[in-house]
Amino acid sequence: AQPPSDGDSGGLFKLTVRVQDSSANGTFVNGKRVGVGDSEPLQEEDILSLVAFPTEQPDGSFAIGRPTAAIEASWGKLVFGDKSELDLSLPPNTPFVIGCNEKKCLPHGHVVTDNIKDSFGKQRSRVSGAHCNIRLPSRLETGEAPQPRPQPLLQDTSTNGTWLNFQRLERNESKALQNGDLIKLVNPDASQDESVKCPENLLFTFSDTRPMNFISYRLRLLPLELPPIPT
Repeated sequence: AQPPSDGDSGGLFKLTVRVQDSSANGTFVNGKRVGVGDSEPLQEEDILSLVAFPTEQPDGSFAIGRPTAAIEASWGKLVFGDKSELDLSLPPNTPFVIGCNEKKCLPHGHVVTDNIKDSFGKQRSRVSGAHCNIRLPSRLETGEAPQPRPQPLLQDTSTNGTWLNFQRLERNESKALQNGDLIKLVNPDASQDESVKCPENLLFTFSDTRPMNFISYRLRLLPLELPPIPT
C-alpha cells in the first residue's frame, strides 16, 4: 500500500498490484518480459501473458502469434523401443495404420512384424495385417461444439490385442492419446518367457508435437476502499 498523494482525499491508501515472475520461460506484461524473480506493477487493462512473447497489434493490443502451417502439419511423433522415430502429419481423420501387411498399411502407415515360431515350429507373426491405427479427429467429428485441441485417437483393429499403458483395448475400441503414452502391439506381461516378450520394434511412446496453448490474461482491477486511518 502507498500513502495518498497531496491531491487525494478521503485518507485512503492506494494498493499497488504487482506480478512476480518465477518461471523458466517467462512472464510478459504488455509485451515486456518480467525478469525471473522481478516484479512489475499492474494497471487496469494490462495484458498478462504466460510462456510466449506476445506481439503488439495495430489496435495497440497484444496477442500470441499463431503457429505456422509447417508447425501445425506435424501433430505427433512415435518413438520406438529400438530408437527409431516416425512423424505423424496426416490430415484429420486420416488413419496412420500400423501392422504387418504392406497393402493395408502403406502409404499412410508403418509395417512391423516379429515372426516368432509357434508350437509346431512354423513362423508366424503376432502382429495383425492392420493391427492398430492412430488418427487426429476433426474438430466437428462428434457434432458437438468444436474442440480447440482434439486429442489423437488410438484404435485397436487386431486379433491379438493392443495395449495402451499396459491396459488392453477392446477390438475396434478407440482411446485418446496423451503425451508420453506407451503403446505395445504384443502382450506386455513381464512374467512371460523372454523369447515371446514384446520386441522393441513393437512398442513405442506417443509424443504430442503440437505447440502449447499459450495463455494470455487481461487484468481488470476493481477499486477497494479501506477505512480511513485514525489521526
